[in-house]
Amino acid sequence: MKHRWVYGWVIGLWFCSLAYAQLPQIENYSGDFWSRPTLTGDWGGLRNTLATKGVNLDVDLVQSLPGLNAGGSLRSQDSVLYRYGGYVDYRLNIDTGKLGLWPGGILSLKAETQFASFLESGQTGALLAPNAAALYPVPFDETSALSSVVFTQFFAKVFGIYLGKIDVFGADANAFAHDFATQFMNAGFGPNLIAAMTVPYTPLGAGIILLPTESVVLNVSALSPTGKGNTADFDELYKDGVVVAGKLRVGIKPFSLPRHQTIGGT
Repeated sequence: MKHRWVYGWVIGLWFCSLAYAQLPQIENYSGDFWSRPTLTGDWGGLRNTLATKGVNLDVDLVQSLPGLNAGGSLRSQDSVLYRYGGYVDYRLNIDTGKLGLWPGGILSLKAETQFASFLESGQTGALLAPNAAALYPVPFDETSALSSVVFTQFFAKVFGIYLGKIDVFGADANAFAHDFATQFMNAGFGPNLIAAMTVPYTPLGAGIILLPTESVVLNVSALSPTGKGNTADFDELYKDGVVVAGKLRVGIKPFSLPRHQTIGGT
């Protein structure tokens, strides 16, 4: 009974699809080893065929061997400590319009695996994790989880709604420092961790997104204040209240360089 409104949202999304939005996806995985967008290529053409139908499956592996040569919080200041750690990111994106079902629907699934071990902040003396890969899906835990499942439905080019288990840190993307796999691995140079004071990683929730122009994005979410990357949390949905999160992002290009201004809060 208490989740009836959630089911109502889902039914409404299925029957009111009148949108034109499209998920940015790779459609051509072909090319030689040095020029193609992914390591394994187009899988004999199968991957390109799936992509043109709106189905993209991507797997990224990140491995690291950071070390502490001296200092930190170790009892022996001349101790040497190296830790090998790894992280795998699996993403499946489905565009219902390209798949021939209905326009404007986007289903995004994200699974994660953490293996081996990482240097912890307590060992290095740093306030934050030296490697952000150690935080997902559960901090410093060798585990795998389907951490995020989000369905988005656009009803016009400028308006959409979404619901599911949401990767809140994905909303803080920028051109300089948001992806530890391709940019800075230190947690201090990634998504704004102040949000973690009020929002857990991948909470259940729903929200709206507005795209009035190509360079302006506004979204507002109602999120559950509890949750973990490796749990479903349906029994905890809004049990301890609601976190309201909003963000306005405006893109600007001074001297044709990428830049944006963002204001947000929870």
